[in-house]
Amino acid sequence: MTHVHGKSVILGLGSNLPGRWGTRRKTLERAVGALEGFGVETVAASRLYESAALGSGRQPPFLNSVLVIRTDMTPAELVRAIKSIERAAGRKQRRRWAARTLDIDILDYKGRILNWKNGGRTASGSGLILPHPEMDSRVFVLKPLIEVAPNWRHPVFDRKASQLLALLDPGVQNSAQPA
Repeated sequence: MTHVHGKSVILGLGSNLPGRWGTRRKTLERAVGALEGFGVETVAASRLYESAALGSGRQPPFLNSVLVIRTDMTPAELVRAIKSIERAAGRKQRRRWAARTLDIDILDYKGRILNWKNGGRTASGSGLILPHPEMDSRVFVLKPLIEVAPNWRHPVFDRKASQLLALLDPGVQNSAQPA
């Protein structure tokens, strides 16, 4: 358990395909090391959670985790580092919600609110929306987030992750389980 404060960044990591870096699990482990290669300090890492892939079509399930990190990078610099790591892991840019070897999302960047419009579901400006506009509805984000940062509050909704999870349909709440 970690106390998250204004200097922390929260990342969501996921993988549902093996790739250059090996299995889904190995890929997520190597991604943490790759982030550290960019000067990122990992403060806390959740267990891995397995969940069904979002979107249409048949895909293998995802392994997901949440990291609490510290970095001096700006959000734009962090996005560039993340995209570089995803490419190194073998990720190909495909359609939204396609299967992938590695996906890293900035969930919260030091409590900043950036480009929120229409409840955060649409971007204005650069396209980067902070906090992540769909994190409040994703069990595979909320469960590991509760594990590593139980006191974190959504910068827009001013609710803890546990409160956001409780708002979801009970049938959805068990859709992500520790792997």
